[in-house]
Amino acid sequence: MLAPGAEIVLRAPAFHAARLMLIGGEPLSEPRYIHWNFVSSSVDRIEQAKA
Repeated sequence: MLAPGAEIVLRAPAFHAARLMLIGGEPLSEPRYIHWNFVSSSVDRIEQAKA
C-alpha cells in the first residue's frame, strides 16, 4: 500500500521499453485466485477456465 503523497521513483534502462499500469481502489472483499492468466474469486471457475 502506498501512503498518500508518497514519492515513487521508477527507473528502467534507456534501451528497454517499459510500461506501467497503476490501479487503485478499495481492497476486494474476498480473496482472488490466479492460474496463468485466469483470475477469479472461485477455484471452481479457474478449473473451468483451465478445461
